[in-house]
Amino acid sequence: MKEYHPDFVFPVVKEGQQYPFDGICEQIIRELAVRNFNIPDMKIDFHRFGSGRAKCVSANIIEGNDFRLWFSRGLGKIGKTGARNSSGVSIIIIPGMELLLYSPSDGCGPTLYRYVGSNWAEDCESFKNGMFRIDTMPPYIVYTGKGNKSPGNFWPAELNLDNDFDWQNKLSRGHPASLKTDEIFNLTRDWLNKNVLATIQAQPRAAKLIDFFEPEQPIPVPSRIGPLFTLAESRDCTRIIKGQKDINLLEREDQFALHIGSRFVWLDVPSNDGAIPEAAYNGSVWCGIGAVDQNSQADDLDIPGFFPSMDQKYVVRVTLNRANDVYIANFWPYEMVQKSLFGKKEEGAHLTNSEVNLCTQASGRTVIPLASYTGGYWLPVILVNRELDFDEVEILSGPRLDSIIKRALEVEA
Repeated sequence: MKEYHPDFVFPVVKEGQQYPFDGICEQIIRELAVRNFNIPDMKIDFHRFGSGRAKCVSANIIEGNDFRLWFSRGLGKIGKTGARNSSGVSIIIIPGMELLLYSPSDGCGPTLYRYVGSNWAEDCESFKNGMFRIDTMPPYIVYTGKGNKSPGNFWPAELNLDNDFDWQNKLSRGHPASLKTDEIFNLTRDWLNKNVLATIQAQPRAAKLIDFFEPEQPIPVPSRIGPLFTLAESRDCTRIIKGQKDINLLEREDQFALHIGSRFVWLDVPSNDGAIPEAAYNGSVWCGIGAVDQNSQADDLDIPGFFPSMDQKYVVRVTLNRANDVYIANFWPYEMVQKSLFGKKEEGAHLTNSEVNLCTQASGRTVIPLASYTGGYWLPVILVNRELDFDEVEILSGPRLDSIIKRALEVEA
């Protein structure tokens, strides 16, 4: 089955849930789209979400030399699919300030980080990248929205000083104890209109639009890779059985065989030297290498480094129809580093989190595209960074499988 083309989602905000700058942010993205998202000195990243044939893509980060817009605010659900629409602007950084925004349903007011240093040109990059704010950051003070609502709006009328540290309290001296929220919002809207939207509109529209989200051409699966298998849950089996009979028996968001699961390398494991590729941090369908049949039992199979859930008792043969977004890793370095570390400890001792990270990093560095694999991994594991299609899987065995098949087909009979 060909990979489904995702729909592009613009940040259209419902009436009554709009911030004053939401319209400008939507217009910014629409103007970027008719210019193929190609503007000098401006970087645009995208966010993919959804599943099956209800996949979507939206703008994630738009960044220039002195601003950054981050789009991750929830805007409800998308149509009948139920996919969470997170295309609303959530962070706005412009010279001298950062606004952190929430949906009305979150029950939180906006937060303003106000720069109070003396050299914005020098501190701009540090301020924009201040994901974790500590006292080594460029000087800033914090205002949060609390109290009475602005007339006719869902946000508080004022932003009040709300500093957690002594050093921030010192910096706050001489600055107002509160700011009018509407004034900050209008200032933000006007700055974006003049400095971002106008800059984009000054560039010519593209003569021909490029489809950035067209699925890639299939990459052949290397013949050197042997038969593959994975483990599934009972609910996966029900979906697969229905989808293989008639894909239209499933809702659009359920039109896939197996969804990505756990990560090979967890997000809190540092790459350090940058040698761990992004694919290692993505969720994957983990596959082992080896032949399986109707007599195979999940408890007898091993996928290096993978810990199945209690319900992943169903053996599935995997026959990849393309190598796109498929990687191979070697779990052997993990075991060797682990063995070395335990060899230096007393019996019964445990590894620290830092030591477990060393093990994970050792194997994380081995993650490479399956198509480029030339052999040599002693404990290989296949990591599929995408959903598996119905023609890539075959359920072979598992508890009460006959009953699951009968029940799945009876429901739609």
